[in-house]
This record gives sequence, C-alpha cells and structure tokens, in this order.
Amino acid sequence: MIDVLIVTYNSAKTLDKCLKCIKREIPYNRILVGDGGSRDDTVKIARSHGAEVYMFTGRNNMIGRIRYRLAEIAETDWLLYVDSDVYLLLGWWKYMSKYMAPKVGMAMAAGQIEGILKRYHLWRIRRYGFVTFGNTLVPRDLLLSFRKMEDMHVGEDTAYAKYCRTKNYLVIPVTRSLTYHDKKEGLASAYRRWGKDMRYRASLPKFVVKSAVHLKNTFMFAIEENATPRELAELLKLYFEMYRGYLKG
Repeated sequence: MIDVLIVTYNSAKTLDKCLKCIKREIPYNRILVGDGGSRDDTVKIARSHGAEVYMFTGRNNMIGRIRYRLAEIAETDWLLYVDSDVYLLLGWWKYMSKYMAPKVGMAMAAGQIEGILKRYHLWRIRRYGFVTFGNTLVPRDLLLSFRKMEDMHVGEDTAYAKYCRTKNYLVIPVTRSLTYHDKKEGLASAYRRWGKDMRYRASLPKFVVKSAVHLKNTFMFAIEENATPRELAELLKLYFEMYRGYLKG
C-alpha cells in the first residue's frame, strides 16, 4: 500500500481521468490532494473519488511547499507523486514497483511523447538523467529530509534529484512509456507558463544563464542526433516561448 500525492489548481478537465487511472493501477492507502485555490470543480471531483483535499493559499501556494506538506501528512514509507494531468497506463505499478528498494531516492517513468520532442526527452534522460515529479516514487523519510523543497515553486524535482545523489541514493528515470501527459493547453502555452513560473525563483540575469544552458542543450541534441533544420526550429520556438513567458509574466 502506498499514499498518492497530487497537486492541483483548476484541474477539473483532467483530474477525473487521472484519479480513475490511479485507482485502477495503484494499491493505494490514501489519495492526498493539495489544492492551490481552484475555482472550478477540482475539489468536488477529488472528493467524489474519496481523496482527502487540503487547501493551500497565499504564501503557501507554492508547488514545492504543497508537495512537502502532503508528504508530512502521508503515512506510508513510500510515496507516489502524480501530476493532475498525467494518466498512468496499464502496467505502471507492475513495472515500477520493483524500484521501491533500498538506496533508491526517486524513480519515474517516461510519457508517451511523439516526434522530435520524444527524441529530445530521451536524449536528456540519457545525458543528464532528466527527472520530473509527474509520476514519481520516493521514500518518504528521504524526501522529508530535503527541507529546501518548502521554499520552491518550480524546479523542486531537479533539486531533489541532486539532493538524492549527494546522499548516494539512486535516481532512476525509466525510459519505458508508462504514462500519458494530457497537455491540452499546447506545448507553446506550457513553455510560456514555465517561463512565467521562473520569475518566482530567478532574477533576469540568472534566468538568462539558465536559459542559455537550455539553448546549448538544444544545439547539442541537434548535432548529436542529426536533427533536421525543421526539427531544430520546432525546439527553438519552444525556447523562445519560455523567454516570452518570463518577460511578459
């Protein structure tokens, strides 16, 4: 049995299916939802599935803080974080539960991504061990020892992965496609939102440095994977959408 933790905000369009997939796949103990003040039917949907809903508003409405607080409320030795727009596919638990082992700090599965973005995602996994809390198993005690998460709005997944490695715990990004990420807003909009979120934690000079690393990775990928000019242009468009989100807010 495992506690499942979900952060929500106006997630009504995807939450019902997300929870149905969890209830089908996971031998859960409790489903804990941390909501950032939704104005749609998110809370109603969560409660209809028997989830416990905790509200986080004002200064507490930070993704890292909500994740941390939910972990404090949880009871099981291992926790499963699932994003509200992620659907666990058949076989997720059967394949992923084997990673709930000593010295594993986090394990997550890849999503069903197509085209150049799938190639770029897998390249980042191979090169950097790219991680996400979208569908992630973590040992509760280790996560609670990472108190810096409480003050993070974005980037808490990467920061926690670095923390795991400093403590000699394994970070396991599984390349097998075991989830579907329902990005109805479109990738351009998603990248603008990520850029906007970066305003919470980075001054403009720091953002320029961080985005320059992203740009460098884009060109490294294009060279190593023989991306076509059209594919490179598709990735660069998303890069500039992220910049647009940061500057326009």
